[in-house]
This record gives sequence, C-alpha cells and structure tokens, in this order.
Amino acid sequence: MLVPPSFIDILTQNKYYCIPQVENGSLEYSHAISSEILSAIHKMLTDSNCNLICIARNECGHIKKHVIPYCGIDVPYFMEIQNMSLKTRKNVLLKVLNIDENFAVNCVSLFPESWQLFILTLKYLIDKAVASYPLLYSLLLCRIFLSCVDSHIDICRSTKLLDKKFDTMIKNFTNNGEVHGSLKDSIVEALQDISCKDSLVCAQSLLSYFHLDIKMKINNRLFDRNLVHSMAQFQSCFLHIKYLNNLLNLPYPNFIISDFYNGTFVYNLTSNLMKRVNLDSYIDIKLQNSPTIFNVLTLIIEKLKEYSSELVKCNKKQPKRRKKKKKLKEDCIKENEENSSEGEFIF
Repeated sequence: MLVPPSFIDILTQNKYYCIPQVENGSLEYSHAISSEILSAIHKMLTDSNCNLICIARNECGHIKKHVIPYCGIDVPYFMEIQNMSLKTRKNVLLKVLNIDENFAVNCVSLFPESWQLFILTLKYLIDKAVASYPLLYSLLLCRIFLSCVDSHIDICRSTKLLDKKFDTMIKNFTNNGEVHGSLKDSIVEALQDISCKDSLVCAQSLLSYFHLDIKMKINNRLFDRNLVHSMAQFQSCFLHIKYLNNLLNLPYPNFIISDFYNGTFVYNLTSNLMKRVNLDSYIDIKLQNSPTIFNVLTLIIEKLKEYSSELVKCNKKQPKRRKKKKKLKEDCIKENEENSSEGEFIF
C-alpha cells in the first residue's frame, strides 16, 4: 500500500506540515476544515492518545503550531485494516467524515465508481456549510465537462479552434438536427447518454471559463479572496479524504484531481453564478441547447438536495430581485456572443 510522505512525519514526529495554498490570509488556514480527518488518520497510524500538531499559518501570516483535537471516534489501528472487508472499510471512512451510511447506499452508489469519492467530498463540504450553491454548480459542471464533454471535443480549449475543427459537424447538427430519445433517469445512464452535439454546444458556451481575464493576470487584487479560500478548502478536503481512502486500502477507487478539477474554470464560473439571483433559471437557459448535459446536472443536484438540508437553505430564492426569463435569456445570448467573438487566449 502506497502512503503519502506526510504519514512518516505523523509517525515519527507527531506533526503534520500543511501544504501551502493560495487562500485568504485574514481567515483561518484552509486546511483547518480537514482537522477531523487528520485527527482520525493520526489515531489510525499511531494508536496514540496524544494530540497531533499541525504546522500551518495563522491569521497574521506567521507559522504556527496548531493543536488538533484528539479523535474521539472508534477507528482501527492501521495494522488491522488489511484484514477488514470492503464494506467495513467504507463504513470507517463514512464514520470519520460523519456521513450517514444511508447517503452512501441511496446516493453515492447511484454514481459511477470514479465519481464516488468526489460526491463524498461534496457532501462533506455541504455539511460543513462551505460549499455555496454557485460553487457546487461550478464543481459539478467542471467534473461533467472534463469527464464527458472533453471526450467529444478532443480536449479543445479555444472557441476558434473548436469551430474550425468541428465546423462540418456543427453545420450538420444545425441543418439536420439530432434525434434524441427520452432523457435517462439513472445518473450512470445519463452520463453515458451525453451526446456529441450537446457537448459541442456546451463547449461553445463554457470554454471561455478555462481562461483567466488578462486584467486579473496583471492585478491579483481583482480576485475574490473569499471564493479563492473556499476553493482552497475544497482542495484540502479532497486531498485529505484521498489520504484517508489510501490509508483504508482504497475502499473507493483512487483518482487524479486534475482529471476533473480545473481551478480557473471553477473560479470564473462561480464568480459569474454568484451574480445571478435566480441561479436555477439561469443554468436552465444556459444549457437549454444541451439537454443531455442539463439532465445530468439536474439529476445530481436533486439527489444532493435530498440528503443535504444545508444545500436547500443556501438555495433560497429572492423573489423581489428575480429577473424575468426574457432578461435571463438575453444575458446568456450576450455571453455566448462575447465568447464566440474572442480571439486566441493567452495561457
């Protein structure tokens, strides 16, 4: 079993050195959200009653030793893990994350295996009241794009190149349309059902989010520091849930985060969605010409809502400021026109 080098520090020094991240320095360090996971990892590795010392920054930007509370839940010593069944190891992971087994049975199991650890991470973030509705939408759309859309567009990141490369195919879709049956109710089948036509249309609409505005490259003060911090918290959770999964001998399939997470895309899309009063209606119009992709997104969001009361709370509408559908549609059309008129992007 391969383990992260940081596990050696925990075993030999009783310390964990946090990986520096881009975050809001005036807030608590972003890895603090993973302290319960780190505490459980420490207990499994050392079987000790001592507290783990976490080396990270403080609110003043100086290095500080943070004492992590002792893990109070019953977890196995790592020598015992090899003899545990798959189901038992999954239950240990769920217990550490404080996620009900019903969520794993009735929600996580509905996803492809390659998605399951990602969904558990989102659930953990939602329960910690860290994942805002716009951020959740962006993370899911990023995952769908990188996992499904990219396979149809050959990982193209320029709208000009996309139009040039798939010009004939786009014209055929426009002239002849595409016959599509009823949309799937199963998440696994819906992901498999994402069409080439919908992928091309979606790419034309969303490709610009993979590129940073030139103004922000010049002046980093334009960044929303709180949003950057929330993204750092997500990455921390994902990293340490992966560590926990490794320690438990992979009860869930492993992953490479770059296969489904792009920080530029998530930041840009979340920034845009945060400006929208009626987010669901905006997404509906944005993806109206990509029904198979919208169907997948809707199925996932509704399933997460079913098991996450915090997510429902943060999605409450504000009727007094609600835009009319016509105005929302005009906003989407304007964005699409801007995307299609852009030149080559600077990386």
